[in-house]
Amino acid sequence: MEHKKIVIPSLSFFQDELKGEGVVKSRRTLGELAGIFENQDAYSQLPLDQLAYEVYSYLPEREGTPGGLYFGITQLYLSPIHILPPL
Repeated sequence: MEHKKIVIPSLSFFQDELKGEGVVKSRRTLGELAGIFENQDAYSQLPLDQLAYEVYSYLPEREGTPGGLYFGITQLYLSPIHILPPL
């Protein structure tokens, strides 16, 4: 019988971020999301360096590990694309 170790994460949510050892942060700007918007004319008018979202992940076990617990927080940032009229 294989013994699994108990993982007690030292995580905190502070100032809109998940913090702690092993937390992975990824960010995407509007420029990195080319091709996912239906209205490409409206998309082309957006500031492509604007932050679209951030993801904070804590993945203490490999994907597919039975009983593995994973934590994450996603922050979405609004852009003016939703207020531009459709073509």
